[in-house]
Amino acid sequence: MARYSVTYRGTYGGYGAGTAGRDIELSGEAIPSEKLITSITYTLDMSASAYSSSQNWRMIEMTIEGSGIYADEDEISMGGSNRITLEGSLNFSRADISAFASGTFTLHTKANCTGSAKSFMNAVTITVNYKDVYAVSDTSVPSSVEAGNTIEISVSNPEISELYHDVICSFGTYKTTKRIPLGGTTVSISVPLDWCNAIPNSVSGTATVATNGYEADGTPVGSTTVTVTIEVPTSVKPSVGGVAAERISNGVPTDWGEVYVQNISGIKLTIGTCSGAYGSTIQSYVFGGAAASSGREKNCTVNPIDSSGKLAFTAKCVDSRGRESDEFLFQIDVLPYAVPAILGAMAYRCDSEGTSNEQGTYIRAEAAVSSSPCAKSDGTARNVITLKCLYQKVGDSTWKNGIESMIPGTFYTFGDGTVETTSTYQVKFVVSDAFKTVERIFTVSTSQYLLFFRRGGTAIGIGKKSRDDAQYVIDISEDWTVLYGNLNVTEIIKAMASAQIPDIVYSPTQPEAKAGRIWLKPKG
Repeated sequence: MARYSVTYRGTYGGYGAGTAGRDIELSGEAIPSEKLITSITYTLDMSASAYSSSQNWRMIEMTIEGSGIYADEDEISMGGSNRITLEGSLNFSRADISAFASGTFTLHTKANCTGSAKSFMNAVTITVNYKDVYAVSDTSVPSSVEAGNTIEISVSNPEISELYHDVICSFGTYKTTKRIPLGGTTVSISVPLDWCNAIPNSVSGTATVATNGYEADGTPVGSTTVTVTIEVPTSVKPSVGGVAAERISNGVPTDWGEVYVQNISGIKLTIGTCSGAYGSTIQSYVFGGAAASSGREKNCTVNPIDSSGKLAFTAKCVDSRGRESDEFLFQIDVLPYAVPAILGAMAYRCDSEGTSNEQGTYIRAEAAVSSSPCAKSDGTARNVITLKCLYQKVGDSTWKNGIESMIPGTFYTFGDGTVETTSTYQVKFVVSDAFKTVERIFTVSTSQYLLFFRRGGTAIGIGKKSRDDAQYVIDISEDWTVLYGNLNVTEIIKAMASAQIPDIVYSPTQPEAKAGRIWLKPKG
């Protein structure tokens, strides 16, 4: 760095009784305001009219007008001479460079000599030493750093050998200061994981790096501030303390043990204590696998469980940074189960030996069913089904026991010869297991005839024998379809039978209003 020196001179004469004081104008080279003063010295030529070796010359005051530049009081012995030179330094501040901007300034002086001698000041010299101002150092940092690592900081300056730097890294309430020694260019600042506490709701934040430069004597040369992004490592995430499972029985027999049954049992999962990481807070909970739920609730209920086999449930939490915890895995075994079904069945008239007979007064029946055994580990079925059949004459309100306990796929004969040939019967198969009951009804028609004429001409049976109580009716077998051209009359009759027949009133006066009532008023 370039250094300079300029000297200002001035002369004057005068005397005073004991004390002499004068203002003198000094001139010389102007100093640019962007320079930096390093020192100011003075030389003061003084004399006395009467002197002795015991007399001292004392400089009382020396200041430069319009500035804060001044000299401390000083004193020197005459030493037996009537002419002496006093030398010293002036005090100044960084801003006092402006006093020399024009190259001309006024110096105020005052001095005296002890005793009765008269004091004279003859000449003064002011020398100003100055230099170029240091440039502010440039600071370089990486664009981002993951917490748990270090920020590598470097500074550069043309006069780096004459400077040292203090580096201050700030992030939220955290702060670290490091010094780069005189002539140094790099420093490392650690970013502890604790700094993540400053950004509990984000995965990154901005840190500031301020670099303050100083000359060797501590004189500041300026500062720079840059930023670096602090990133939260992906390893910083919330944690799940565990998941508790509560089995919902829904009627599973207690002697089956703590088992889960498909479409019957349920399960309630509850996440245990969850913890955020380095300042984050828990915001939501997520269930997956055989359960699907997301929200503020810590529990999830699947009731009933609609799948079977080994089912996996997962649970995790999400924190205020949007980070998800590791999944907690919970597995259960679910026994397969489906509602029992009657796959097929038949019922027909027969004789006492079980041989099919259209005029038979017995019923022969058989049914095939499907069921879920919910087997134990040794293959033994937990879920035992029962199959039975009941029967009744169409129109009766009470069912009679046919077979109390049937083996699926096995034919059984029942009725005790009381099944009337002139009546239609219904046979109801009932299959039950530990959870559900399913029924299916079949029809056994009267004895089979193409045409049957009741004695006395009171009834006709088509495809069957007319009922004993039939009077002046045509009794058609339920198994037959009546067609008129292409019109299916049977379907129309069935539809009419199931429809609500309106209440029709034919009257000259309006009847009482009633839902479904139709009023027909005679004309005229």
